Amino acid sequence: IDDTRAMVAYLLHCQDVEQGIDVLQLLLALLSNPNTGKRANDTISDHLFKLGGLVPFIGLVKRGNLLVRIWSLKIIGKMLEISHPKRKEKLVANNKLFALKQHLQLYPYTESTYFPLMEIILERVSDRTVSNPISEQEDEFLIKNPQLLSVVFELVCGSGQAILQERVLRHFEFLLRQSPRNRECVFSQPNWQNWFLGVIASSANTESHEEIMTYVARIFSMMLHHALYLQNGFRQIETTHTLINHFGSLGFFNPTNLLRMVNENLLRTINYDTKVIEQISKNSNLVQNLGALLSSIEQFLFIPNPQMHFDAATQSLHAEDDHFLMSIHRRSDGMWTDFEFSQKLLDFLDLILFSRTNDSLLSEQLRKSEDSIMHLALRLTLYTLYETDAFLNTEKISERKGTLNTFESVVQVFVGTDDHQENTRINAILGQYIQGKIRQWNTEMSSVDKVFQKNIERLRQIVRSFLNFSEGLNRVMYVISFLYKAMKRSY
Repeated sequence: IDDTRAMVAYLLHCQDVEQGIDVLQLLLALLSNPNTGKRANDTISDHLFKLGGLVPFIGLVKRGNLLVRIWSLKIIGKMLEISHPKRKEKLVANNKLFALKQHLQLYPYTESTYFPLMEIILERVSDRTVSNPISEQEDEFLIKNPQLLSVVFELVCGSGQAILQERVLRHFEFLLRQSPRNRECVFSQPNWQNWFLGVIASSANTESHEEIMTYVARIFSMMLHHALYLQNGFRQIETTHTLINHFGSLGFFNPTNLLRMVNENLLRTINYDTKVIEQISKNSNLVQNLGALLSSIEQFLFIPNPQMHFDAATQSLHAEDDHFLMSIHRRSDGMWTDFEFSQKLLDFLDLILFSRTNDSLLSEQLRKSEDSIMHLALRLTLYTLYETDAFLNTEKISERKGTLNTFESVVQVFVGTDDHQENTRINAILGQYIQGKIRQWNTEMSSVDKVFQKNIERLRQIVRSFLNFSEGLNRVMYVISFLYKAMKRSY
């Protein structure tokens, strides 16, 4: 132990950087050799633990030389990697690892610093090279020190390096997709969502902003899918949506775009997960969490619209109906932005409501959830019918064709009607263009008409199902009131 004490003392007071690096590398090599020490409790690891554990090396991370910081981090990681659980608990007691953030913030954050931090997190320390510890070719990487995750993300947010930010997100997407245990490690950290939202915020006004949002959307959808099966997973779902809206309200990014990407990715993942439908009648956690997710999606799709007002004749029909206080996201051309997503969501709700066999042992919680799911399905169906009706309206289509015919006439007047070769070519091109547009519109009409007919059938099923619930007549009136208002607004 005296030799070890001498090396640690030398490191703390050494002014020769090169020699200090040599001593650090020697210590790391000794820690990496399991045969060091001739008797129990007399290894280099035991000596370092008695001489302050991680503390001396955390202090060395403040040094100005990059290589001193790197090899000090590697020793910290190796000590954690080879320590038994009780010793490891003592080594990191009192949040010692958080001091690394304060020290590393003093210097530029680069891959050379990021790599040894990830070695600590994964407890995969190389005693020879400074390189990426994550290889996507290997079987499994497990997060061993999740308390250091926030340090990695806070440092990368302040780095201002888009390439490094994308690399970190790619690594974590890989780690989280690879192992459920890694996802649970992240869930164990408070406000983990802030790490990823912070990366988006720090990339604002950069070329990589959209790419970073795409990474984060995939990570969030993966995490929320996992949360569906956890006890109280609904809290993760609600908190994630709340934090996205909060950060977005501060102007760092467009929360609507991020939520839309998260919802679309998540619905796609759920549709591939056959366990959802198989377990929904048996798994109370899944029922509760799925209900929270659908509620959050509904809040995203339908926005309270305080500018809606009703005339006296229709007020009584929907005095307690919130359908007409809702607006939807629209594109610049007036079309419903989330139309396609809503149809996929309705298909998923059909599986829950109509495709599952009747089970007399359904949990009471599921029976209660079905009511709110039916409410969402009804709202989506009615909005779909209203939107498709507006698209299919013959007056609107006639007006569009009339505009095209007017355009054709104007061009013909402009180019003339003689047999000049150039004019003939223009007329031929114009004719091809018009026929192409007509074919395109006919295809669109056919597609939308299929959606319309499908939702008419879906509405019939929903109304029939409502009659099986308590207050069935009130619910039918609820549908009728919406259709009445929709017909009045149709044109």
